[in-house]
Amino acid sequence: MIAYFRRDFFGYFKSPIGYVVLGIVSLIGGFYLANGIGYSYVNIIDEIGFIQSALFLIIPLITMRLFSEERRNGTEILMHVSPISLYRVVLAKYFSALALFSLICGIIILHSIVAYSIGATITAVTFGFFISFYFIGAVFLSIGILASALTENQIIAAISSLTVIFFTQYIPVLANQIKSFLMSFLDTFNLFNLSMMNTYKIADSVEKIILWFDPYSKFNDYYAGVLTLSPIVFSVSLIFVFLFVTYRVIEKRRWSQK
Repeated sequence: MIAYFRRDFFGYFKSPIGYVVLGIVSLIGGFYLANGIGYSYVNIIDEIGFIQSALFLIIPLITMRLFSEERRNGTEILMHVSPISLYRVVLAKYFSALALFSLICGIIILHSIVAYSIGATITAVTFGFFISFYFIGAVFLSIGILASALTENQIIAAISSLTVIFFTQYIPVLANQIKSFLMSFLDTFNLFNLSMMNTYKIADSVEKIILWFDPYSKFNDYYAGVLTLSPIVFSVSLIFVFLFVTYRVIEKRRWSQK
């Protein structure tokens, strides 16, 4: 497992991917830091928020090659005959991606130290934004790894994860639109003779179900500086689900080749 981890992690820096990802984040963060210093107002939260909005571009770059490259190069068979369990291979690849993402977080921490040294205030809200950024990014990594496991084309894997992550940012908008449409539909046709109150309750329940899948809304308390355990449990659960599905995809392909 450690061998897979080291190979994939250092593989990022044997290709341009690792340098491009870190370069993008350093450029974005450096711009915000330098601009803040120029105006004597440094806000790390703004930097974190902007980098978080760019995760739909950053995460696919990190994950697109992890399994797709194995299939394209024909080395996937080595995973199938390896004495290491497939789930350990999946974990090794995930942790290698998470290690690179942790370097991104390290850049933010470095900028926070610089900002603090020149008089910026680091509050519980700042910590809340940082922790939410880390766990949301960790969830998106598991989505990207699943996309990489589903295809041997790195571009398709990148576009697939990019699309899912991009639209994840608009789950509240989608939920609100579906709620409005459902209320209008039920009110217009009224197939079940529902009262206005019952129509609203049904539409509101559907909206809440959709919003449940929104990782951002789970961290609303963190954005206010209130740290609780439930968002982290939710994130870890989602990561487990996506990694388990990835494992099942690889396992299914393993037996289909026999």
